[in-house]
Amino acid sequence: MTDEQLQANFTEIGTQFTQIGTQFSEIGTQFTEIRAEFRSQGDQIRGELRAEIRAQGDDLRRHFDVTAESMRQTVMVVAEAVLSVSDKLDREAADIRQEMRQGFADTQAMIKLSHGELDRRLTSVESGVAEIPELRGRVERIEKKLDR
Repeated sequence: MTDEQLQANFTEIGTQFTQIGTQFSEIGTQFTEIRAEFRSQGDQIRGELRAEIRAQGDDLRRHFDVTAESMRQTVMVVAEAVLSVSDKLDREAADIRQEMRQGFADTQAMIKLSHGELDRRLTSVESGVAEIPELRGRVERIEKKLDR
């Protein structure tokens, strides 16, 4: 191969390198454009996602507020029912105490009455027992008279 052929080959190779450099430059430009497009789309998607998340957060907050209010009302109803039952239980306990006091008072009155009646009967029996020796003496005298 001659110098001129070699020189032509190197010139051709140089031209090809220049073309390859130009193609790489174009690829670099395309990558830059694609990167910018991705950033733009990413920013747009991020904005849309943030808006959607914010909207869902607002919906969730409203739902939570409604649920909390419903629970608050339910707790109030239960609290009122507990107070009502408590009042009713207090009244019932007071009635039972009153009935028991009256029952105890009636029982004590009956015991006093029975005690008085028993005391009267015992006194009667005791006085009757005191008459027994006198009656025994009379019976003995009658028997003696009959034996004669």
